[in-house]
Amino acid sequence: MFSTEPYGPTKEARIGNESAPVRDSFPIVGIGASAGGLEAFTRLLNNLQVDTGMAFVLVQHLDPVHESALTKLLAKATSMPVREVTNKARVEPNQVYVIPPNKSLLITEGVLKLLPRQKSDGQHRCRRGSRISARPIRLHIARHH
Repeated sequence: MFSTEPYGPTKEARIGNESAPVRDSFPIVGIGASAGGLEAFTRLLNNLQVDTGMAFVLVQHLDPVHESALTKLLAKATSMPVREVTNKARVEPNQVYVIPPNKSLLITEGVLKLLPRQKSDGQHRCRRGSRISARPIRLHIARHH
């Protein structure tokens, strides 16, 4: 587990000419696993309540050249919405986000940002040189929360 530091302003945000309330802060929980992490992710989601008030970002070391069924498999383990991360998606509480294959991930001010994985010496590497995708998310959460 990486961090459970809260995110989310509690003030009003301006949208166009109108003010809109912004949700209360909530923890973003980042969890990383090796390629064999499906069982651990499934057990975790099976045992979580649907209304934890937290967002879960799951980062698994996936084969960069094959499609992943991880999102579909994990959706069967919980009633929370489980979705593959799309670039610039805003993190919401009581939801599960799964990193897609061949991507690195950053979380900045509650927004998920996908980055390409770097390739070095024939091996796919993350932005900071680690072979596993979980490292950049951990470093970024630690630095910004």
